[in-house]
Amino acid sequence: MIEDKKTSIIKGIPASPGIACGIARVIYRWEQSIEERTIESSRIENEMSRLDTAVDNTLKELSKYQKTAGSKIGGPVAKIFDSQVLIASDAEFLNKVKNEIKKTHKSAEYIYSMQVEKTLLPLQRSRDPYMRQMITDIEAVSHRVLRYLTGQGESDISQFSKDCIFVGKFFTPAEVLGLFERNARAIITTEGSPNSHMALISQSLIIPTVVGLRQAHMKIRSGDRLIVD
Repeated sequence: MIEDKKTSIIKGIPASPGIACGIARVIYRWEQSIEERTIESSRIENEMSRLDTAVDNTLKELSKYQKTAGSKIGGPVAKIFDSQVLIASDAEFLNKVKNEIKKTHKSAEYIYSMQVEKTLLPLQRSRDPYMRQMITDIEAVSHRVLRYLTGQGESDISQFSKDCIFVGKFFTPAEVLGLFERNARAIITTEGSPNSHMALISQSLIIPTVVGLRQAHMKIRSGDRLIVD
């Protein structure tokens, strides 16, 4: 990275091989702040209907990405999205959310986010790579569902610049597909693992990717010129 005409070197973990040069585009994730909101008894059925609609829209998104991955990468990698489909459509989890809505008279987005936190808590204590990947998948799915519940809708990757090196906290497999369509030169994340689903997608699409650059979000700014090796 060029900074004040000096070169800074930030080291991370290689996740997908390659060398790329380009302009940085730092992506700041939408932080979901869900307020506790009480609803009237007459609106409970409507809240559950809102939840069903948000889940249905999420499943439609994931189905679209499955097809895109299948056509651009191949069947085996497209199966990455199978686990997210199962998470999104988990009937036992969704029934817990609906029962809590009935019991507490709280909004669908608030109860959904609380149930996700309860699910993640024991997983976050584990060092098992499979469990860590499950956390990433659950967060990716819940982020989509909550976007619909809070009126944000589908994440629009098409608004991002083309031909850039994208820098962010992390990117989901679906977002990596979107960045590929934006002709991403490379991907840099502050979190993640070389064994993650994101890394597998990057490898399949031949996008140079480095993860675990803990200082990246502090030292890299949009417009900086980068070399990723």
